[in-house]
Amino acid sequence: MHISWLGQSAFKIDFKTAQSEGTLSIDPYEHAKETMPRSITTDLALFSRGEKNAITLSKEPCVIAEAGEYEYKEVLVYGFQTALQKTAPLVFRLEVEHVTIAHLGLMSAVPNENLVNELQGVDVLMLSVGGGDGLTPERAAELVTKLEPRIVIPYAFKADGTGAEFEPVTKFLKLMGKSDTEAIPKYKFGKKDLPTDTIELVLLEKQ
Repeated sequence: MHISWLGQSAFKIDFKTAQSEGTLSIDPYEHAKETMPRSITTDLALFSRGEKNAITLSKEPCVIAEAGEYEYKEVLVYGFQTALQKTAPLVFRLEVEHVTIAHLGLMSAVPNENLVNELQGVDVLMLSVGGGDGLTPERAAELVTKLEPRIVIPYAFKADGTGAEFEPVTKFLKLMGKSDTEAIPKYKFGKKDLPTDTIELVLLEKQ
């Protein structure tokens, strides 16, 4: 699969399985203070904070904006509320190409024990690391330690063209012992590429 970062908490994932292929998008929101894509072509769109302020979505995609269990084109999606209120933000656990991915939206607190249990065993952990409305670098690093994913993809940090309201990613990288990590435009990988005895940190450039 190919993972691209669109800025803030937004991602695009292109996937291909034995029987289908497509594109899923996570948190494709407009943002008043930075340039986000005006529209995106996607088959599946996931929203952690409701559909308000979404960018234009072409192809009339399947939209998931509520907690529950879903399946679309061999992609399994589990949406979990971060609090008891029905309007609480969601976190997502996905199964794509036999890889398990967690996307934590813009939660600012480490999730409770029940939610941590739902996220145990994920291969790829995508989480905010720049403070503000998201996790501080320290809380993000604490959560990585709790979940022990194989790959970590940080987002919601200050970078070229995005995240002016957040801290730079440097502090999180230092806490993870990955200060020399260089950003790449897109992450391409499959199940066989997952590390087995280390945590790999993947830093993406805003597209």
